[in-house]
Parts: sequence; C-alpha cells; structure tokens
Amino acid sequence: HLGEVGEVAADHEYLFAMDALVLYFIIMYGLMTWTYGIGAPTGLFVPSLAVGGAMGQIVGRTVSAVVKAMDSTIQVDLHTYAVVGAAA
Repeated sequence: HLGEVGEVAADHEYLFAMDALVLYFIIMYGLMTWTYGIGAPTGLFVPSLAVGGAMGQIVGRTVSAVVKAMDSTIQVDLHTYAVVGAAA
C-alpha cells in the first residue's frame, strides 16, 4: 500500500513514519538483490516495483518538506512520486 500513504490529517501525519519507510526500502532492496544473486527463478519484477515505490515516497516526502520549508503554496502529490518511482 505504498501508493496510498498520503496525508492522513490536516497536520500532515503520514501512515508510515519516515524511518520505517527507509528501513522497508533497505530490507526490500537487500532481499531483492539477494534473491537475484542466488540463481533461482524467483522473479525480480514485483520486488523492484516495491523498492521503487518506497524510494518514490522517500523522494516525495523530501520534496514536500523542502516546499513547506520555503512557505510555498505548491501542492506535492506523494502518490505520483510513488508511481513514478515504481515505474523507474
């Protein structure tokens, strides 16, 4: 459900904390590279989508924090960052 972790409340609380999202990214990336390296037909497509979606959320939250720090009225859509990250 990484594509659905938008803002929950008006005070910008997220469904997943940033440290949990980074930990998820690191673990999934490690497992993805490990299963690719063992030579068994385990598949790489779906894990790469999960890793890309997590990285997209991390980048989107970073961009959102920078935009808010500049007191801008620009809306940052975290769902778009997750989809683009999964597609990359």
